[in-house]
Amino acid sequence: TIEGCTRPRRIATIFVYLNTLPEGQGHTEFPRLDLSIRPEKGCAVLWPNLHASGEPDDRMLHRACPVSRNLRKFGMNIWITDMNLSSLALQRGSFTKRKSKSKSRQRDSDAPSQKRRKPGAEAKQAREPDENEKSVNEGGTSE
Repeated sequence: TIEGCTRPRRIATIFVYLNTLPEGQGHTEFPRLDLSIRPEKGCAVLWPNLHASGEPDDRMLHRACPVSRNLRKFGMNIWITDMNLSSLALQRGSFTKRKSKSKSRQRDSDAPSQKRRKPGAEAKQAREPDENEKSVNEGGTSE
């Protein structure tokens, strides 16, 4: 834990499946509910982690079942917590650290300064939008 921070409580969890797996592979199991969910691309599972009283709901204990060696399970956890975690992330510096310049970029920056353009910058000069762009910009659809 980080000094001076209270631990966030997960109010609810959303798990999004990013790929489909065959029956019996990578299921999410809730043993106390006798529930097993097969991963299917684009589907999600939402469950509360707490009772209405704020106490943890032990029925939500779950596990990810293993997959065969030739398979992979891809998913995304979304945790709804009782505190804003963005300030915690910024406090730790995870979003503010920048990688150092590569040696080739350092050499370029040591050269006499010149106006540098991004590749293709010449093509980005003002032009009239084509018919498809006009209809989208005017609130229409391009399809």
